[in-house]
Amino acid sequence: MILLSLLFTAPLIKPFDKIVVWGRDRRVMNALGLLMSAFGVFVALYTGLVLSYERGIPFWHSAAVPVLALFMGVAAGSGFYGLLGRVETGKWIALGSGLAALTCLVHRHLLLIGPEAAAFSAQGAMSDPAALGGVALALVAAAVAMFGRKRPSVAVAGALAIVAVFLIRMSLLLWGAWDFP
Repeated sequence: MILLSLLFTAPLIKPFDKIVVWGRDRRVMNALGLLMSAFGVFVALYTGLVLSYERGIPFWHSAAVPVLALFMGVAAGSGFYGLLGRVETGKWIALGSGLAALTCLVHRHLLLIGPEAAAFSAQGAMSDPAALGGVALALVAAAVAMFGRKRPSVAVAGALAIVAVFLIRMSLLLWGAWDFP
């Protein structure tokens, strides 16, 4: 999968675009893009499913976790291509970041009204500066990507989306691993 990712990404980077010959054929790039999109969706959903299956950690045991993982994958993946200067990824950065922030908030709200152990983690995550910063950065990334149509604004939105995904994922993992008092 890493090899396929490199095959798809190499023609998009300026020094390699003259060396890599398959980047000139639109059909080959479309096929590689479709294949990589399918692998990306699979990996994101699988990660979320593995976490949500863990019954011993109530904060992760939610149907919203695979959806959150999918939207974080869309936000971070399109954010990476936004950093490479691909202006057309702006709408995907906005979509992925906005839906990741919304799903993160919905996940935490659902756990607040759930069992006591899950509510404890959700309250902690809702008060955690990293978690709140991740949601805020995701919303800012979505706004910048939606309203900025030029290369620098898409690159900034991509960087914000990647940092937001990192913070949201960090809070999800850290608040799932605790000792209930």
